[in-house]
Amino acid sequence: MNGLYRVPSLLLASTTLALIAAPAIAQTIELTGVTIQPTTQGLEVILQTDSTAIPQTFTGSYGTTWFVDIVNSQLRLPTGQSFEQQEPAPGIASINAVQQSPNSVRITIVGTTELPTVALSDRNGQAILAVTTDSPTATQPSPQPPPAIEPGQEEIEVLITTPQSGERYLVPNATTGTRTDTPIIDTPQAIQVVPQRVIQDQQVVRLEEALRNVSGVSFGGTSGSRGYDFSLRGFENAPIVQNGFRLYGEQPLAEIGTLERIEVLKGPASILYGDIQPGGIINLVGKRPLREPFYEAELQIGNRNFVRPRLDFSGPLTEEGNVLYRINAIYSQGESFRDYDQKIRRFAIAPIITWNISDRTDLSVSLDYLNEKRPVDPGLFAIGNRVVNVPRDRIPNEPDDITQNDYLSTGYDFEHRFSDNWKIRNAFRYQYYQYDYNFTSAPFLIDEETGDVSRIFAQQSTEDRSFTLQTNAVGEFDTGPVGHTLLFGVDLNRYEEDYLAFLDFSNPTTINIFDPIYGQNPRPNREDLEPLGSSYSRRVNRIGVYVQDQLSFFDERLIFLAGLRYDNI
Repeated sequence: MNGLYRVPSLLLASTTLALIAAPAIAQTIELTGVTIQPTTQGLEVILQTDSTAIPQTFTGSYGTTWFVDIVNSQLRLPTGQSFEQQEPAPGIASINAVQQSPNSVRITIVGTTELPTVALSDRNGQAILAVTTDSPTATQPSPQPPPAIEPGQEEIEVLITTPQSGERYLVPNATTGTRTDTPIIDTPQAIQVVPQRVIQDQQVVRLEEALRNVSGVSFGGTSGSRGYDFSLRGFENAPIVQNGFRLYGEQPLAEIGTLERIEVLKGPASILYGDIQPGGIINLVGKRPLREPFYEAELQIGNRNFVRPRLDFSGPLTEEGNVLYRINAIYSQGESFRDYDQKIRRFAIAPIITWNISDRTDLSVSLDYLNEKRPVDPGLFAIGNRVVNVPRDRIPNEPDDITQNDYLSTGYDFEHRFSDNWKIRNAFRYQYYQYDYNFTSAPFLIDEETGDVSRIFAQQSTEDRSFTLQTNAVGEFDTGPVGHTLLFGVDLNRYEEDYLAFLDFSNPTTINIFDPIYGQNPRPNREDLEPLGSSYSRRVNRIGVYVQDQLSFFDERLIFLAGLRYDNI
């Protein structure tokens, strides 16, 4: 929306900064020691290695967590394949290092109240990631003696200091393409991510605004204010899924303020998502709970009387920190650029609770609700080869034509990790979407000579209900020199749709698009009309069974993705 302004957010802030070794050749690097030392600027994280190779790194973030993946590396610590330090510095909740995959180490830095703000620079051949903090009152950790470095050993340094710096837009991992936490660079599919930072920096308030950043996506309108119409790689009606769950039928107008990021998969995706066209899918990923208290309030204002307050609260519910919550609430209202009486009003709320039952078992319960009232905007007619020559705020129906949309999604996500290499996931969603056209004056014909528009009163209402259960298992193992990430799953879905339509053919109305006079005809009563013959109810049951294997050869230099799916509808 043009002329948009932002009142600065109110939040308990904390940022972070880190330095990491520069990228180089693909050679396996063994990391044999990890030490954290305080400095006058902050902290140094020293990773010991016998190799002289400079590793390749990829960074990313979610919630208040920033991480870096060191490719072609392995942890060989005396204490095992992990390292963790709690509250090592002001504004930093924890730093840990784990063996993310057979040949990749992940270093994670968790901010106490907000996502570490990271900037990349180079110093003496090292790639430096700076993470700032706004919590100077926290206590410094006790100094630790540096580890003894054997002759011939090298150091990879991660330095945490406090300069002001911006955050990169890079998101290295996405789950949409493989349903596994696989780096995008290792996924043989075209995936583009719009991260939270882009959404904030561009002051995005609508989904179509965010998707302008994605090549191959075209916005075709909102299907008469009922749902989205996106084209992806030339294929119309690209499916939109929320956290991997698809609502069949109309696509509700999503609230961008409850999203963490948007992942767009370009190309065929039927192995994981069933009966969809080959253009791809759009996955809306919701915000997740944070481990540290986080409170944010924002107010956006703009032209056409646009007002949008937003709240985002998160943190632990228990002293142990094993139960976390997050709640987002957004209200917005504004006027259309056309001369309608009804304002565009939206209210959305999205609470979620996560219970970390143990270090290997998690359960999340979530709810998303959206209510929207807006004018029915059918657009303008074309006369000849161009849009009719009238002011852009002219409307061919009635100024008080409105539609109301309601969307509800609720369910759970369960995950249990049997080991570092095997886990099972189970999730359920109930989704409900309803829209109601309240006897709008539907224009259907224009006399190009006189400009007279023929209209009939029409009412449409639809209720879509979807029940989806997803279960899958993920395992990582090797067969000789070949690495495998195996995914096996079952999807169950029941979709119900009830469509009801009324048309008043006995009372047609006419309006002149060049000199309109509104409010000349009373609206009919539903009780006086019979449902149209196109009204219907349908029930659809789906079951899908799939298997997918990511095969890596030559120390992950060559990766294949193969899969098979069977659907019964």
